[in-house]
Amino acid sequence: MYKAISITLLSLLITACTTGPVVVAGDGDAPIRAGMQLELARPVTVPAGNASVYIQNGRVVEPGLQDNYYAWCRLILKTLRPVPHVLPPATFRVIDIQREIEDVRARPLRYAALGPQLAGSATADDYITTFYLQSDQAPDVERLVCAHWEDPTLSPEHLTASQIRKTLGDLLIFR
Repeated sequence: MYKAISITLLSLLITACTTGPVVVAGDGDAPIRAGMQLELARPVTVPAGNASVYIQNGRVVEPGLQDNYYAWCRLILKTLRPVPHVLPPATFRVIDIQREIEDVRARPLRYAALGPQLAGSATADDYITTFYLQSDQAPDVERLVCAHWEDPTLSPEHLTASQIRKTLGDLLIFR
């Protein structure tokens, strides 16, 4: 009897946690779904010692110089190379989309006479949308991660399709 109830409850719990495919809402623009194409419209140079490039406001920015409070994306490769290399234009298929939220402790707070103190809770939440990619033209490219920090107390949300497209500009284009 207890075994049957336990199995039923476990099945309900698993079913309740299951979600359908992620669709990035359009916000006045076409939504982004798995199965769509993503086009790298022009060559991009990946810096030496990096396996990714950051994109903000439609252009590549140096690692660590992106403003995390504004939308940014990161094109991530599978291979770290010791020398700069160029990704040629290519077309990718979006094979999966995932979303997550991570706590961020931006930097230690300073209180008068107390010195540096870490905040007791997150100072921002990192709203992350990950697009898993596949391409025979550029098999080393693994995924595109788009994110921004939000104040967790102000009704934060993931980036919309319009915000992601604006961030990528004419460098990477969803079709």
